[in-house]
Amino acid sequence: QTYCASDGGNGNTFNIDRVAFATIDNTSGDNDGYADFTALNAVVDPGSSYSIDLDPNGPFFLRYRWRVWIDWNQDGTFSADERMVQQTGFGAETAAITVPSGALAGTTRMRVNMSAFSYRAACANWSVGEVEDYSVTVSAPCDADAGKLAIAKPLICFDGVSANLIATVDVPPVVPAGSQILYVLTSGSGLVIEQVSETPNFIVTAPGLYTIHTLVY
Repeated sequence: QTYCASDGGNGNTFNIDRVAFATIDNTSGDNDGYADFTALNAVVDPGSSYSIDLDPNGPFFLRYRWRVWIDWNQDGTFSADERMVQQTGFGAETAAITVPSGALAGTTRMRVNMSAFSYRAACANWSVGEVEDYSVTVSAPCDADAGKLAIAKPLICFDGVSANLIATVDVPPVVPAGSQILYVLTSGSGLVIEQVSETPNFIVTAPGLYTIHTLVY
């Protein structure tokens, strides 16, 4: 997407010193009004919340005004409902950003701006302050599902040589395109992996507690 230009003018008086959000933690200092940090990427999950830390660099007696937008629908604009933070204070600020459950998967833009005298719009240009752009990648939902296995006899006799453990598929697994399925046999309460198979059938040669799992990967 092509996003509108925005510039805080001269960053020498005060500027954005640090932005930390999800997997981003960037200390930048003075960038003369605007900095493109889209090479830095925050990876987030739909429906999850993440804290964002915003640190100013400038005189302690100024009240700094912060705004943060994230283009969740990836349409190239920062709409009113995509403004995630509007906060003011004399020093570092912390806020929480919740990723909408309907946010499009993929990489989009986050814009942070800071001014000392009034809140600024996402596409504003003014004389003293700073703007920084970052990338945010929204993870894709996982469509895989292991389904459910059933076993007819929870207790199976061990004849001193072997025992045949057989499960049946009660609820079929969901295997997305490009994924595969395996059945895994584990032992004990620690679920130590013993065997893998293309079917949920296993032969064991020692008594014990066993569990059969469906693995979609």
